Amino acid sequence: MEYCKLKAIYMEAIKLRRVFVSEVCDIKLEVEEQNLKIAAIGMASTDGWEKPRLELRHLGKPADGIYDFDFYAQGPDHAVVPSLEKVIAIYNWENFPKDLRGVRVHADRNSILVMR
Repeated sequence: MEYCKLKAIYMEAIKLRRVFVSEVCDIKLEVEEQNLKIAAIGMASTDGWEKPRLELRHLGKPADGIYDFDFYAQGPDHAVVPSLEKVIAIYNWENFPKDLRGVRVHADRNSILVMR
């Protein structure tokens, strides 16, 4: 296979890789009837981060009623100068568990817990 094709395949694999956002700074919870909206604000270590998202860690119910989420984004696919960039991810949880007591969001360097 020629070099350009291999490089394109490699770059596509990097784009699909889940990478933790560097740091979570704030979490907002908003309840509307049966839905919970979780907004996480974080900082990435460079410009060019895309598609920030929150992913639920648990499949079952946690014993303490605190649900954990991982804060991921797609990192840049080219060389960038280190700097801080704000990233925001929103998770809309329809019919969230009624026993939910709080939400904890994990980033690479920290986590924040917000009680409901």
